[in-house]
Amino acid sequence: MIAGERLCPSPKTPAKAGVAPGLMVGTSCDINTRGPDGPGRDTNSQTAPFIRKGGKTMAYIRIAPMEELDASVRKQLEAVRKTMGGVGEIAQVLSLRADIYNMTSGMVRTLLINQTELPYHIKESIAILVSKENSCTMCVGEHERMAKLLGMTEEQINQVLEGIDRMEIPDNERTLLQFCLKSGGKENYKVTQGDVDAVRNAGYTDSQILEAVAIVGYFNYINTISNALGAGK
Repeated sequence: MIAGERLCPSPKTPAKAGVAPGLMVGTSCDINTRGPDGPGRDTNSQTAPFIRKGGKTMAYIRIAPMEELDASVRKQLEAVRKTMGGVGEIAQVLSLRADIYNMTSGMVRTLLINQTELPYHIKESIAILVSKENSCTMCVGEHERMAKLLGMTEEQINQVLEGIDRMEIPDNERTLLQFCLKSGGKENYKVTQGDVDAVRNAGYTDSQILEAVAIVGYFNYINTISNALGAGK
């Protein structure tokens, strides 16, 4: 995780983004801590967990207090709180297990934050399309925001939200995004060699196809965490 740095407003330097999209965003949760008397009591304690404004977390599982967290995770959360003014609820849920938190953070850095073989507008389009398909409203909203920070226009983002057929994009990008939705769906066992060949014939390398499917897999994973454990609801 790139803790302590700010989200970058320029698509040229997104590797310096301050928080992992969908994981460590600071906009969804304000710093409203839980004191010894229970939720909703403001306190100056630096060890209390970060919960939603109004003193109540929406997650279905326990949010561990800061003093119980692994030291490396606690350091990252404190840096994000200081920089962004709060910690996203998915991060709070994942922080219960340092190994799962750090694994997820590594996936975000590798697939979404770092400059890779696929351009950022393609990666964010995949993020929004898959999250919308999975009805993960929190992830859709966060990646609308991230897409803007990475240079996509309001019109482009709205087109993604309306679906691939409404997007004004080159045919090769449409082929890739259609493949991504098919590969991420419940019937992805029906993906064939012909489907992969179509993406390859559209100009994408096998390495880029692997990256696209990995991003799809990540969002199926994080959407499941969010939906099943109540993060952001």
